[in-house]
Amino acid sequence: MIATSMNDAPSADDAKVNRYTDLPLPPYRFVPGTGQPHPMRNGGYMSKMPWVFEAVRPPKRWYEQQSYLYGVDLFNHAYWWEAHEAWEEVWHLTRDPIQHEFFHGLIQLAAGLLKWQIGRTRGVRILSVKTITRMKVVRDSGQLINHRYYMGIDMPALVDFLQRVFDPFVNSQASADSCPVEPVLIRLHLPDA
Repeated sequence: MIATSMNDAPSADDAKVNRYTDLPLPPYRFVPGTGQPHPMRNGGYMSKMPWVFEAVRPPKRWYEQQSYLYGVDLFNHAYWWEAHEAWEEVWHLTRDPIQHEFFHGLIQLAAGLLKWQIGRTRGVRILSVKTITRMKVVRDSGQLINHRYYMGIDMPALVDFLQRVFDPFVNSQASADSCPVEPVLIRLHLPDA
């Protein structure tokens, strides 16, 4: 479910992707350099959006962190710039070093996909290496639940997936026309009720 052009609007396929919040998706996906109004400037849509910024929750209470969950919703619908914005506040505020790495990695993943969307292969290469490195730190941190999950994400599976999807970019085999061969979605493993 990766956007195939810079101005992709939400499609019927979007309804098939799990949502983790009830917050509305923005009216368009912001892609820098395309002439779209910047969401934060001159009455852009962010002034009308219900952005959720709140106190940072500990990693074990991730399912209560609405800005994290909304970022996942945005990311899974290819709102990569917006997902980055939703996660950035938590990234800046967290004092937990592993949670900090985790959010930094998610932000860089979203930024890397945005670079792919605008055809900046070098940016994809740099950001995918940084993303994978940060996610390996989280995976190897000893803070995983059941040796797998951090903030609802299966970290060993995520690292393997990112390495497979971004290998052509990391090894300089991808061109600006290349795209990840698999949809890049974040699936959360919700805690038992």
